[in-house]
Amino acid sequence: MKKASTARRIIAMCATAALLIAGAGACSSSTTPQTGQSASDGTGQSMGTVAMFVPSDGFTLSNSTPQNTWKALADDTQSELESIGMDGGSISVQTASSLTDQTKQLDEYLTGLGVDTSQVSSPTMTASASGTESSDTASSDGSADTSAASSSDGTASSDAASSSADTTSADTTPSGATPSATSAPSASGPASGTTILIAPAISYSNDDKLYGDYVPHDAADSDSTERNDLAELAVLLTTAQDNGASVMLMSTQLEDFSPSVFVDLSSARGIGRLQAQYVVNKLRLVANSDAGAKAVEILLPYDDDTEFVREAFLGIWDVLGPYYRDGSIYSPSGKITASSTDASWQDVAYKASSDDGTKNEITSRLDASAYGNVTTMKLDALICLNDKVASTAVSTLKSLGYTGTSATINPNTSVTGIIDNIRGNKDVSKSEVPAPSTDAGSKSKRSSLSADAIDQISAVLRSQNDDDQWPLVTGYGAYKSQLPSIVNGTQWMTGIENRKQYASAIAHTAIGLNEGQTTQALSGQIAALKETDGSNPSLGPAILSMSLLGVTADNIKAALIDPGYVSAADADL
Repeated sequence: MKKASTARRIIAMCATAALLIAGAGACSSSTTPQTGQSASDGTGQSMGTVAMFVPSDGFTLSNSTPQNTWKALADDTQSELESIGMDGGSISVQTASSLTDQTKQLDEYLTGLGVDTSQVSSPTMTASASGTESSDTASSDGSADTSAASSSDGTASSDAASSSADTTSADTTPSGATPSATSAPSASGPASGTTILIAPAISYSNDDKLYGDYVPHDAADSDSTERNDLAELAVLLTTAQDNGASVMLMSTQLEDFSPSVFVDLSSARGIGRLQAQYVVNKLRLVANSDAGAKAVEILLPYDDDTEFVREAFLGIWDVLGPYYRDGSIYSPSGKITASSTDASWQDVAYKASSDDGTKNEITSRLDASAYGNVTTMKLDALICLNDKVASTAVSTLKSLGYTGTSATINPNTSVTGIIDNIRGNKDVSKSEVPAPSTDAGSKSKRSSLSADAIDQISAVLRSQNDDDQWPLVTGYGAYKSQLPSIVNGTQWMTGIENRKQYASAIAHTAIGLNEGQTTQALSGQIAALKETDGSNPSLGPAILSMSLLGVTADNIKAALIDPGYVSAADADL
């Protein structure tokens, strides 16, 4: 990457002075955020600066997509920083559509601070036999224009150990060197008082887009270009730490890099576990230990990413596995049995590149033609993983003859009651789940029965009068298009990352890091921040994580409308 020009070095020196000398404002007038004056908390203590680097939103402006996006998180975090007291000029946000652009943006930012990045290049690029070089010209104004950002020449420098005339730090990473996994910010340097908040701009798969921006990505799935960029990004971030910056890494871990804090927003396993736990709670599987067996089907839709659904199944199985094994629940299709294991995810995974894939899968599983006059199988819950599949499931269940809504399971729930709740007149009340119409499949009996006997009992359960009762349908993403279905009860629940609370915790953590507080000290002040055990260096010394937010008709006001995620109109109310 090219060294800064003389004019750029002057800007960088001003930026350094603004960060290290309280009240220095000579260089802060009408500048980009990189060189802006640091904010103060009113006590003379500098709040430093925060730079956010996030992927461009991968979704269109559609109601049929997850609503949590990187832009939304960046906007919320900036608002939180400003509400705490940080000046808007000390906050910068840059978006990138690719890792290549993002690494250039980060290099541009660091160079603007006065960090020497001339020796930084990707270890993978350096070791490459191709020897391909890049020669993009660096922008002189430090702007987010990715077409004019610095680049690496991909070769090892012979003077890597020499000090640079345009930086105040001697801690640089030689070209081709592997960054330390335990790097920590230095006590001083041109980037001190700065927190970099970054989510690697790894390309999205078709499956990822169904769950939102915040699901993590596995670098092993990246192509060679992305792997090279990830390696370069890791070296740049290590260089930033060596020059005084703190780094909060979001969502995706980087090999050979240890951030100051890892922000764990969501995961496939967490998404699966959330929906399974809601099924357990609503069917009262724990309380009704001797109640009739419940019929639960698991859908694992995928397009091109079987790893995601495998992980999601592990989360589901952590919760539901014991109930399948002891006979409290069963699969009407027989795809999951008491002898199923973690490896049984393939039995319920199916290709869902179109809505027809889901429709055909549900229709096939609930085919009751083998049971005489029974038109539909008894079904108490259908785990759909995301709201897109849940939407298709709702229409398919209707076409198969299932009637009613989840209000059948919770008789006191009504649209009128929900509207009153949203207006603040009263809380939505729900009665207990009705007892099953037969005890033929009680847990105590089923747990000791043979497979043939269980099949016979299942057939009896399917022939009950309530075999067409509407099941609990679960999803994830809080698509605006599905919120009316949550209200009217055809979809029982959805889920979302608690973006607003994350933004608050991220903002307070960033300011604490800028003020020189340790993650150990901050973990005592910020509930979501916990120290790690050190077994995974790529998570850093601390991890910021919260429980996923489950949304049903009874908490939609408190969970989504009151915090401002959606309006009452979005929920068709």
